[in-house]
Amino acid sequence: MKQDEFEEKLEMCQFLGLLPVFPIRCPSEQQYAQMKDCGGLALKFKTRIFPPGFQGLVTDIWNHFRLPVGIWDEITPRVEAIFLNYHHHNL
Repeated sequence: MKQDEFEEKLEMCQFLGLLPVFPIRCPSEQQYAQMKDCGGLALKFKTRIFPPGFQGLVTDIWNHFRLPVGIWDEITPRVEAIFLNYHHHNL
């Protein structure tokens, strides 16, 4: 995410009194630190996740570029646990 867009989203969250939660693939160290400073959660993903229905695209990306991609039709238990732990910690 571009830095100006990232900062704009953080400002909106602060204005609305929300804790920011960004599931993102490659946050910069600066973005990661900013999220931590405002009590937010930057959940780093190594794999680019696509919704169901994109199997052809995911297959092409993998076959041509060998980039980490996948399709999720539901949140994995590990990711769910991270979100729930963060949520319960901030209640």
